[in-house]
Amino acid sequence: ELAAALSARAAPGQRPTDLDRGRPGFPGDDPAHVLAAQVDASEGSLHVYHLVSALAAGLDCSAEVLCGGVKRLARTVFKTAVKYACDFALCRDMVRCTVVVEDLPGAAAVLGAVLGSGDFAVVRLKNRFDPEYDAVPIGGYRDFQLLCLVEDPATPGTWRYCELQINLHRMVQIK
Repeated sequence: ELAAALSARAAPGQRPTDLDRGRPGFPGDDPAHVLAAQVDASEGSLHVYHLVSALAAGLDCSAEVLCGGVKRLARTVFKTAVKYACDFALCRDMVRCTVVVEDLPGAAAVLGAVLGSGDFAVVRLKNRFDPEYDAVPIGGYRDFQLLCLVEDPATPGTWRYCELQINLHRMVQIK
């Protein structure tokens, strides 16, 4: 019902997404935007999980793929208010997936597979494994984070944001 109500606000044949920022009838500062993004993200998380699982299965390292689930509403609202001046369209990590590996060579193998895949268009990279990265403000947490676009299988030609984290088993255990 929620999906139908939110889709009714979109133009015919379109679904509201985080890529619809500024589209008449669904501006990014509309709080309903986050609800629409969560509906899309629930489908998107499974799609990304399957794509990443297929990539990981072809690697020589042991890689466990975890479906990250949809970012919770309270966290989304807080992050959007603090970081993006209440523009919900700028919160682009609603769809998430984590790949857990044993060591940095495994992380490099996963990264290479993602970068070499035609399924993901990488928009931003954060290498928090870099020794120069100051991890103190985030409690020493380290990972390799990619903000990507992935094509929506339900609407070919529509690309949606997702966040992919590549992390070490030891870090995930203490997270």
